[in-house]
Amino acid sequence: MLFVGAGASTGSPSDLPLFKELAEEIARLAEKDYPNDGERPDQVLDRLQDEGVDVHRLVKKIIGCPESLPNSLHRAIVALAKASGRFRIVTTNYDRHLSTCMPESVEEYAAPAVPMRRDFEGIVYLHGSVAQPPGLLVVTATDFGEAYFNVPWATEFLKLMFRHSTVLFVGYSHSDVLMEYLGRGLPPTSERYAFCKESQVEHWRRLGVTPVVYRRHCDLPDVIKSWADRARMGMTDHAQRVRDIVGGGPPLSREDQSYLENTVADSVRVRFFTEHARGLPWLRWVTQQPRFQSIFEPLETVDEVGTTLAWWFCRYYVANQDLTGEALRVVGKNGGRLGPALGARVVDVLSGSSGDADLGSSRRWIPLVLAEELPAGGRKRLWWWLRRCNPTRDREIALLMFDYLSAPMPGLSRSSLVPVVDPWVEPSVNDQHTFGEAWKRVLRPNLENLASDLAPIIDRHLRQAHRIAQAGQDSQSGPDSISLSRPAIEPHQQNPPTDYSDGIHPLVDAARDTINTLMRCSPDEGLHYLNSWSQSEYPLLQRLAIHGWAQRDDASPDDKLRWLTVNIDIFEWRIRHEAMQLLAVTLPDASKE
Repeated sequence: MLFVGAGASTGSPSDLPLFKELAEEIARLAEKDYPNDGERPDQVLDRLQDEGVDVHRLVKKIIGCPESLPNSLHRAIVALAKASGRFRIVTTNYDRHLSTCMPESVEEYAAPAVPMRRDFEGIVYLHGSVAQPPGLLVVTATDFGEAYFNVPWATEFLKLMFRHSTVLFVGYSHSDVLMEYLGRGLPPTSERYAFCKESQVEHWRRLGVTPVVYRRHCDLPDVIKSWADRARMGMTDHAQRVRDIVGGGPPLSREDQSYLENTVADSVRVRFFTEHARGLPWLRWVTQQPRFQSIFEPLETVDEVGTTLAWWFCRYYVANQDLTGEALRVVGKNGGRLGPALGARVVDVLSGSSGDADLGSSRRWIPLVLAEELPAGGRKRLWWWLRRCNPTRDREIALLMFDYLSAPMPGLSRSSLVPVVDPWVEPSVNDQHTFGEAWKRVLRPNLENLASDLAPIIDRHLRQAHRIAQAGQDSQSGPDSISLSRPAIEPHQQNPPTDYSDGIHPLVDAARDTINTLMRCSPDEGLHYLNSWSQSEYPLLQRLAIHGWAQRDDASPDDKLRWLTVNIDIFEWRIRHEAMQLLAVTLPDASKE
């Protein structure tokens, strides 16, 4: 709703006075002195009325001067009202210049017969118009008291409008009489804006109105006309304008700057920007925009604008070998972290573009990605990225990704879904099928070169899994559910399938394969883990130690049996399977003793 004041009618060829100037002119015509003591114009007019001056007739005569014609600001205001989709203007002016510019089909209302409904369309002359009898004009302090307090039809109309409408004030000054009433009487939740000069900003803010600053009053018609033009634009028009602006590159005019800032904050039009903006200048420009900065927030998801800008940033800067360094600088200026949502998109773009080629500049992004807790989709794409690595050439990257992805995460057990079973928390490795594929295709074939680095990672994750289980279960079940869910350390038909979604089975497979390789290629290092695991309180680690001893080629059957009987209770049911496996491979060749 456009709320128009006397300032709209001061420019030529309207040349009408503001309210204080109107009061001064009436005093002059009545041959009365105008006080200089700060008395308000409506109070002056009220006093003149009491002294016998026909104030209302003089107002109609001055404002209804036939030489006064609509100006460019009137036409711009009407154009904006027409373009907004619902023609709604409220004015406190008495002149009818807005009506002169309006389409004939627009409804007119004049005080006190204002529409008391929220869905009205047309123009409302809140204080009356020169088309009415003079006595109906709201001019004096007594008139204002009647309209806003005694029989408050104006107040009720404004309360209804401000409660349900976004309002833009045009042509009001900080000293306008009506603003004194509105600033104290309108609902605090109403959404209000006002065109003003810089000097008036603080006053409008005190009244709960958001200032829209312009430099010169003569600029206002062009500003409002450009708003009207923009309001009439369809998507094709917006697309063309964005294309034209982006094609020229920064720096931008104030109008283009404002338009483009609005564009990159719009969920639909932001795509026009990302379709055409390329190169370093546009990256530097967009980094100043709050909606772009939001993509670095520590949230798993961003809104539609943020998603579009994040994809654009990743595709044309992160994945661009010539500009990826600048993209890293942008991350640094925004806190040095990607955030989960942007991190997932970096993975999507880089994992899809790297193929089997050298990771090149994309390797610099991986440590940043791994600093985030990626959403499920991002973690899965990271597994796919690991599957496409060359562990010989990309050794450190592969180890970093494996460390990140194989860490056990707490979650509720499947059995917790059964009503008769108390729920418990147990560790699980995400994306078990993808984990297994990456292990079989990339890491296991290169274990001779990687086992020494993988072993401490796996050892740490297995111990963490047991801590999660011990903390997340009751005292009776203890941490042994991890071991119970794994019938055998070696490949076994009773082990869960590779796509089983619960537990840490791929991590157990990785531990088994790694210790087997260490015992073959680096026995001393492997023996270190076997000794550590055998002394652990966790049955699964003890079983891995027993399995490792069974695989040793550097120990005799007697040495294996001696170690087993000294260090392990072979009748302990939780480790019985691996103990019997070791007995099975050693007894046939052991000495009688």
